[in-house]
Amino acid sequence: MAAALVRPSVLLMPTLSAGLNSQLRRLRIGSSFLRVLSCSLHTVVAAEDPSEERYKHTITSGPHTFRGDLSESWGAGGTAPEPKDYAFAGLAMCSSMTIRLFAERKKWPLRRVTVTVKEVSSKELHGTIPDGLQVIVSLEGELTDAQKKRLIEISERCPVKQMMLGKMRDGISVHLAT
Repeated sequence: MAAALVRPSVLLMPTLSAGLNSQLRRLRIGSSFLRVLSCSLHTVVAAEDPSEERYKHTITSGPHTFRGDLSESWGAGGTAPEPKDYAFAGLAMCSSMTIRLFAERKKWPLRRVTVTVKEVSSKELHGTIPDGLQVIVSLEGELTDAQKKRLIEISERCPVKQMMLGKMRDGISVHLAT
């Protein structure tokens, strides 16, 4: 794929890893910007199962395979976590790992992190977006109050939380497969 001139100061360059999803990344070069296609870090595929059960999905992420479904209240089988469960699990796990990585880097005596994510809403939640999420962090270990406070502050930097808050530079785009 040849490079294409988009406007005088922007040049599109092909990715070096063929077959991978790409996104544009700006790199500052002198007084102009160069837009370079870069490989995606993660690809997750959710496909309906060929069975007759409505809403049942097989999800693959790299070498991992897991299931998804909707609850019986949606008319589904309730055989696996719902999409919202996976989103909450991602937030909880990312928050925990962000805390763990920071504590290890600082060599703080953190033994265990547990993160719980709860929906907060003043209305019935069936099929709606909650008013907010409450993240509850439990820290075990001989930590000072200042260390605990800092770990909670660091958990705010969790990349999944940042995505959920809409802080991705290019947002989310949906395309029809060709």
